[in-house]
Amino acid sequence: MPKKIFKKKPINRKPKEVHASIVGLIQAAIVFIYTVLLSFFINILPGIFTGPSTVTAPALVLIIFIMSALFIILALFGYPALMVNNKKMVRALSVLGYSFVWFLVLLIIFLVAIAR
Repeated sequence: MPKKIFKKKPINRKPKEVHASIVGLIQAAIVFIYTVLLSFFINILPGIFTGPSTVTAPALVLIIFIMSALFIILALFGYPALMVNNKKMVRALSVLGYSFVWFLVLLIIFLVAIAR
């Protein structure tokens, strides 16, 4: 019988949970970057649509609004909703709290950087 070189290890270890503040920072950064990119897109939007556009501009604004709401809801509330489903209410609330605090910190940094 040939000698086994590699031993099979069972893969039943749970991954380590990332601290709630790190998860909140990641979620806040995703929402912040998305918001900044969307605002740049909206600023260049009048240059894209030249001439009278009676139907396309309001329709595009509504589509962007709905897609933004869906994206931000999923980015901010997706993981906490999963934690609530797994009966981890404290972790869900702490991730939400850290997300909002980090978003405010990023917003203040952005506003201070623009003011200079």
